[in-house]
Amino acid sequence: MPFVLNAELVELDQPTLGGFDMDVTSTVKYRLTNADGSKALFETTVKKLYTANFSSTFLGVKRLQLANEGSMRENIKQFIEELIAASEKDPAFKLDAKATSGLYELVPAG
Repeated sequence: MPFVLNAELVELDQPTLGGFDMDVTSTVKYRLTNADGSKALFETTVKKLYTANFSSTFLGVKRLQLANEGSMRENIKQFIEELIAASEKDPAFKLDAKATSGLYELVPAG
C-alpha cells in the first residue's frame, strides 16, 4: 500500500552566534496518509535537541550548521522509531515487511 508522508517544520530554535556550544531544537509535525491523502494513518509532533560542542569545530557558523543538522537527524530518527512502534502495535496500521525493514535500516543501532 503506498503512503504519503508530510513533514512540517514547526519551529527551529537556534542560538545567536557567539556561544561555545550550540544548542538547536527542531520541532516537526509528521502526518502519514494513504496514497490519496483521504485518511490519516499516523500523526505525531517530534521535538529534538542537539548540541554541537566547541570541540567539534572552532568556527561558530560551522557549529550552528552541525547543530541544525544534528537536531534534524535526531528528529527524523525519533519519528522513524515512533512509526515502527505504531506499526507494530496497531493491526489496522501495519507496514509490510519490506517497508519496515527499510525503516530499520535508517535508524542507527544503539
